[in-house]
Amino acid sequence: MATYTVTIDLNDPDTLAFLVDKSLRVYKSVGTGSTGLPVVWFSENQFSNSLSFSWTEDYGGFVRDGGAPVPGVNVSNVSSDAMNLGDRLSATDSGTVSVDHKGVGGAITVHNTGKRDWMCGMGQIIQSKLSPICAFDLGGIGESVTMMPYEKVLMVFESSRQVDTGTVVERAISASCSVELDGNNLSRTVTFRKDTGWTTNTAGWVTLNDEDLELVDALFVPLS
Repeated sequence: MATYTVTIDLNDPDTLAFLVDKSLRVYKSVGTGSTGLPVVWFSENQFSNSLSFSWTEDYGGFVRDGGAPVPGVNVSNVSSDAMNLGDRLSATDSGTVSVDHKGVGGAITVHNTGKRDWMCGMGQIIQSKLSPICAFDLGGIGESVTMMPYEKVLMVFESSRQVDTGTVVERAISASCSVELDGNNLSRTVTFRKDTGWTTNTAGWVTLNDEDLELVDALFVPLS
């Protein structure tokens, strides 16, 4: 099972001073045909000359009260059930959940067997912890949401206002960097500097995003 790693080079005194009141927020791409919002997958506010984070191909799914996700809602305190790709997590009106192997191949599926309106999502292990990456409205009876992992992360340094891991977010206010990985390229390194922002010497697997970015547009990949 693959382990993916992204390293950020911060080796510059002015940059480290600039980041004192900032947090790194990391978001994860997902393939889906449903309407939802991204979730802060990982955050960090303690910085040194180099910062790395890693994730594995271990997944989970969750359901919770709330219906359609809205910015600012935090889903990190919801219990996520460990799932394999191809599994389906089903929820009843009472909140009882069960996992079977009747989902979509290569994806995590969450299914509503009752009439109650739930919020649902998919998680993936990062830094040895299962953390949510997205949130969707799981409507009435018979509704399903399918989510397929996609190995792209978006990173942004923003002011340390209270936006913790697990928080639903709609926009990235500051300039950000998107990095793609695959089975042949399990690690990537990018550089961040106060004066020049995000940079890399390699083209093709990195996208430099402008500020005030709609995160759904940058992270959600339509399923064909």
